[in-house]
Amino acid sequence: MRKILTTFLTCAVCLSPMAVHADDNPREKSNIIAKAYQELSKDLDKVSTRHFNVIYSNYNLIKVVKTVQDSRQKAVSACGEKHPAMKTQLDARVKEWNDAINPILKEAEGNIDNMVLVQEYIESKKIKDLFQLIDKTRAKEEASTQKIPSTTEDSCNFLMKQMDDTQEKMINLLKATLISLPLTIQKETEDAMSEQKDDA
Repeated sequence: MRKILTTFLTCAVCLSPMAVHADDNPREKSNIIAKAYQELSKDLDKVSTRHFNVIYSNYNLIKVVKTVQDSRQKAVSACGEKHPAMKTQLDARVKEWNDAINPILKEAEGNIDNMVLVQEYIESKKIKDLFQLIDKTRAKEEASTQKIPSTTEDSCNFLMKQMDDTQEKMINLLKATLISLPLTIQKETEDAMSEQKDDA
Protein backbone atom coordinates (compact mmCIF):
# COMPACT_ATOMS: atom_id res chain seq x y z
CA MET A 1 0.00 0.00 0.00
CA ARG A 2 2.81 2.42 0.89
CA LYS A 3 4.48 1.75 -2.48
CA ILE A 4 1.25 2.50 -4.34
CA LEU A 5 0.66 5.64 -2.27
CA THR A 6 4.18 6.89 -3.00
CA THR A 7 3.66 6.23 -6.70
CA PHE A 8 0.40 8.17 -6.70
CA LEU A 9 1.73 11.17 -4.79
CA THR A 10 4.81 11.41 -7.01
CA CYS A 11 2.82 11.17 -10.22
CA ALA A 12 0.12 13.55 -9.00
CA VAL A 13 2.78 16.24 -8.61
CA CYS A 14 4.25 15.43 -12.02
CA LEU A 15 0.82 15.62 -13.64
CA SER A 16 -0.26 18.84 -11.98
CA PRO A 17 -1.71 21.25 -14.55
CA MET A 18 1.06 23.67 -13.60
CA ALA A 19 3.84 21.16 -14.23
CA VAL A 20 6.11 21.60 -17.23
CA HIS A 21 6.34 18.53 -19.44
CA ALA A 22 9.29 17.46 -21.55
CA ASP A 23 7.99 17.75 -25.10
CA ASP A 24 8.50 19.87 -28.21
CA ASN A 25 6.68 22.88 -26.80
CA PRO A 26 6.15 22.27 -23.08
CA ARG A 27 5.32 25.89 -22.24
CA GLU A 28 2.48 26.03 -24.77
CA LYS A 29 1.01 22.75 -23.59
CA SER A 30 1.29 23.70 -19.94
CA ASN A 31 -0.35 27.08 -20.54
CA ILE A 32 -3.29 25.73 -22.55
CA ILE A 33 -4.20 23.00 -20.09
CA ALA A 34 -3.38 25.06 -17.00
CA LYS A 35 -5.68 27.87 -18.14
CA ALA A 36 -8.53 25.44 -18.76
CA TYR A 37 -7.96 23.81 -15.38
CA GLN A 38 -7.81 27.13 -13.57
CA GLU A 39 -10.99 28.34 -15.25
CA LEU A 40 -12.88 25.31 -13.99
CA SER A 41 -11.43 25.32 -10.49
CA LYS A 42 -11.24 29.06 -9.72
CA ASP A 43 -14.49 29.16 -7.72
CA LEU A 44 -14.14 25.82 -5.94
CA ASP A 45 -13.74 25.53 -2.20
CA LYS A 46 -10.82 23.64 -0.64
CA VAL A 47 -12.54 20.25 -0.53
CA SER A 48 -13.89 20.45 -4.08
CA THR A 49 -10.49 21.58 -5.36
CA ARG A 50 -8.90 18.50 -3.83
CA HIS A 51 -11.49 16.22 -5.39
CA PHE A 52 -11.15 17.86 -8.79
CA ASN A 53 -7.38 17.53 -8.68
CA VAL A 54 -7.78 13.82 -7.96
CA ILE A 55 -10.00 13.44 -11.03
CA TYR A 56 -7.58 15.42 -13.17
CA SER A 57 -4.50 13.54 -11.96
CA ASN A 58 -6.15 10.15 -12.30
CA TYR A 59 -7.23 10.87 -15.86
CA ASN A 60 -3.68 11.82 -16.79
CA LEU A 61 -2.23 8.76 -15.07
CA ILE A 62 -4.53 6.53 -17.09
CA LYS A 63 -3.48 8.30 -20.28
CA VAL A 64 0.18 7.76 -19.39
CA VAL A 65 -0.46 4.03 -19.06
CA LYS A 66 -2.30 3.90 -22.39
CA THR A 67 0.51 5.82 -24.10
CA VAL A 68 3.10 3.40 -22.73
CA GLN A 69 0.90 0.49 -23.81
CA ASP A 70 0.65 1.84 -27.35
CA SER A 71 4.39 2.54 -27.56
CA ARG A 72 5.17 -0.94 -26.25
CA GLN A 73 2.95 -2.56 -28.89
CA LYS A 74 4.56 -0.56 -31.70
CA ALA A 75 8.05 -1.45 -30.48
CA VAL A 76 7.16 -5.15 -30.28
CA SER A 77 5.71 -5.09 -33.80
CA ALA A 78 8.82 -3.35 -35.16
CA CYS A 79 11.16 -5.80 -33.43
CA GLY A 80 9.16 -8.79 -34.61
CA GLU A 81 9.32 -7.56 -38.19
CA LYS A 82 13.06 -6.92 -37.99
CA HIS A 83 13.88 -10.14 -36.12
CA PRO A 84 11.43 -12.90 -37.13
CA ALA A 85 13.13 -15.37 -34.78
CA MET A 86 12.10 -13.20 -31.82
CA LYS A 87 8.55 -12.49 -32.98
CA THR A 88 6.76 -15.38 -31.26
CA GLN A 89 8.40 -14.70 -27.91
CA LEU A 90 7.83 -10.95 -28.16
CA ASP A 91 4.18 -11.35 -29.16
CA ALA A 92 3.57 -13.76 -26.29
CA ARG A 93 5.19 -11.45 -23.75
CA VAL A 94 3.35 -8.32 -24.85
CA LYS A 95 0.07 -10.27 -24.78
CA GLU A 96 0.84 -11.31 -21.22
CA TRP A 97 1.70 -7.66 -20.45
CA ASN A 98 -1.60 -6.41 -21.89
CA ASP A 99 -3.63 -9.17 -20.25
CA ALA A 100 -2.23 -8.15 -16.85
CA ILE A 101 -2.90 -4.45 -17.35
CA ASN A 102 -6.17 -4.27 -19.31
CA PRO A 103 -8.56 -5.44 -16.55
CA ILE A 104 -7.33 -2.87 -14.03
CA LEU A 105 -7.13 -0.25 -16.79
CA LYS A 106 -10.81 -0.83 -17.53
CA GLU A 107 -11.61 -0.60 -13.82
CA ALA A 108 -9.64 2.64 -13.49
CA GLU A 109 -11.44 4.19 -16.47
CA GLY A 110 -14.79 3.20 -14.98
CA ASN A 111 -13.75 4.74 -11.68
CA ILE A 112 -12.98 8.05 -13.41
CA ASP A 113 -16.38 8.02 -15.12
CA ASN A 114 -18.08 7.48 -11.77
CA MET A 115 -16.08 10.22 -10.07
CA VAL A 116 -17.10 12.71 -12.76
CA LEU A 117 -20.72 11.56 -12.60
CA VAL A 118 -21.21 11.80 -8.83
CA GLN A 119 -19.44 15.12 -8.19
CA GLU A 120 -21.67 18.19 -8.10
CA TYR A 121 -19.27 21.14 -8.08
CA ILE A 122 -18.60 21.33 -11.86
CA GLU A 123 -20.88 20.47 -14.76
CA SER A 124 -19.83 17.01 -15.96
CA LYS A 125 -19.67 18.15 -19.57
CA LYS A 126 -17.09 20.79 -18.68
CA ILE A 127 -14.82 18.18 -17.11
CA LYS A 128 -15.21 15.97 -20.17
CA ASP A 129 -14.35 18.97 -22.35
CA LEU A 130 -11.13 19.35 -20.35
CA PHE A 131 -10.38 15.68 -20.94
CA GLN A 132 -10.90 16.19 -24.67
CA LEU A 133 -8.53 19.16 -24.61
CA ILE A 134 -5.89 17.00 -22.91
CA ASP A 135 -6.40 14.26 -25.51
CA LYS A 136 -6.24 16.65 -28.46
CA THR A 137 -3.11 18.32 -27.10
CA ARG A 138 -1.43 14.96 -26.57
CA ALA A 139 -2.46 13.73 -30.02
CA LYS A 140 -1.14 16.89 -31.65
CA GLU A 141 2.21 16.48 -29.93
CA GLU A 142 2.47 12.82 -30.89
CA ALA A 143 1.61 13.61 -34.51
CA SER A 144 4.34 16.26 -34.67
CA THR A 145 6.98 13.97 -33.20
CA GLN A 146 7.95 10.85 -35.11
CA LYS A 147 8.92 8.11 -32.68
CA ILE A 148 10.76 5.31 -34.43
CA PRO A 149 11.47 2.32 -32.17
CA SER A 150 15.03 1.04 -32.12
CA THR A 151 15.11 -2.44 -33.64
CA THR A 152 18.68 -3.54 -32.96
CA GLU A 153 18.91 -6.99 -31.44
CA ASP A 154 20.14 -5.53 -28.16
CA SER A 155 17.25 -3.05 -28.07
CA CYS A 156 14.69 -5.77 -28.72
CA ASN A 157 16.16 -7.99 -26.02
CA PHE A 158 16.07 -5.03 -23.63
CA LEU A 159 12.44 -4.42 -24.59
CA MET A 160 11.62 -7.97 -23.59
CA LYS A 161 13.33 -7.64 -20.21
CA GLN A 162 11.90 -4.17 -19.63
CA MET A 163 8.32 -5.44 -19.83
CA ASP A 164 8.70 -7.11 -16.43
CA ASP A 165 9.51 -3.78 -14.82
CA THR A 166 7.00 -1.66 -16.73
CA GLN A 167 4.19 -4.15 -16.12
CA GLU A 168 4.55 -3.73 -12.37
CA LYS A 169 4.88 0.05 -12.63
CA MET A 170 1.82 0.46 -14.84
CA ILE A 171 -0.28 -1.74 -12.57
CA ASN A 172 0.82 0.32 -9.55
CA LEU A 173 -0.11 3.54 -11.35
CA LEU A 174 -3.57 2.21 -12.10
CA LYS A 175 -4.05 0.91 -8.57
CA ALA A 176 -3.09 4.36 -7.33
CA THR A 177 -6.04 5.88 -9.19
CA LEU A 178 -8.41 3.50 -7.39
CA ILE A 179 -7.30 4.49 -3.89
CA SER A 180 -6.64 8.19 -4.45
CA LEU A 181 -10.14 9.41 -3.61
CA PRO A 182 -10.38 7.44 -0.34
CA LEU A 183 -6.95 8.82 0.58
CA THR A 184 -8.16 12.34 -0.14
CA ILE A 185 -11.24 11.84 2.03
CA GLN A 186 -9.04 10.44 4.79
CA LYS A 187 -6.80 13.50 4.54
CA GLU A 188 -9.81 15.82 4.79
CA THR A 189 -11.02 13.98 7.89
CA GLU A 190 -7.60 14.22 9.51
CA ASP A 191 -7.38 17.93 8.70
CA ALA A 192 -10.84 18.55 10.16
CA MET A 193 -9.94 16.70 13.36
CA SER A 194 -6.70 18.66 13.62
CA GLU A 195 -8.56 21.96 13.24
CA GLN A 196 -11.03 20.92 15.94
CA LYS A 197 -8.16 20.18 18.32
CA ASP A 198 -6.58 23.55 17.57
CA ASP A 199 -9.87 25.32 18.29
CA ALA A 200 -10.41 23.43 21.55
